[in-house]
Amino acid sequence: NKAENIDIAGKKISGIVIHPGEVFSFWKTVGKITRRNGYKDGRIIQNNKLIAGLGGGLCNLGNTIHLLLLHSPLTVTEFHKHSDALAPDEGKRVPFSAGTSVCYNHIDYRFKNTTDQNIQLVVWCDGETLNAELRSEKPFGYTYDLVEEDHHFKKEGEKFFRVSKIYRNIINRETGEITNKELVLDNHSEVLFDYELIPKELIK
Repeated sequence: NKAENIDIAGKKISGIVIHPGEVFSFWKTVGKITRRNGYKDGRIIQNNKLIAGLGGGLCNLGNTIHLLLLHSPLTVTEFHKHSDALAPDEGKRVPFSAGTSVCYNHIDYRFKNTTDQNIQLVVWCDGETLNAELRSEKPFGYTYDLVEEDHHFKKEGEKFFRVSKIYRNIINRETGEITNKELVLDNHSEVLFDYELIPKELIK
């Protein structure tokens, strides 16, 4: 169901062109989340609990778009987060593999095209794999790299939290020099999976 929900919303977004100075709104583009529009129940987060809800899975789509934006010079103007510890990490830890929250129609995700060129957002599903691209008319002058520091788990009272700081390195495309390092997220996320699955070596 989650994959089908993402596919429906992704087709609404895919191909949209954001002109210089324009703002992209997730919900303005996707529209209403109703069964009539084909949406089904999927996993959503409500009051830090995983439950079934209509349109579940669209946070994954929002998070994927956010990852693209963090690797571009565009400016995020509205961002909301939920727990970045929904499930145990599969393989190598990837910063911002989850954590972006959208909820129809009051928790939006927006960004502004602060460049001097048209930008196109393309989204498509290949089976249950979500793909996305941010296309520009000419190459940006910088590349971007996400770096996570001091990643660990911490017990506070009876609950565990994932704690880390996620930075963005801004790198000159021609020289490879890091020109700036920005704090993207001071991460403090409640663990919503079985505490027995937390790697013991990461508990501080």
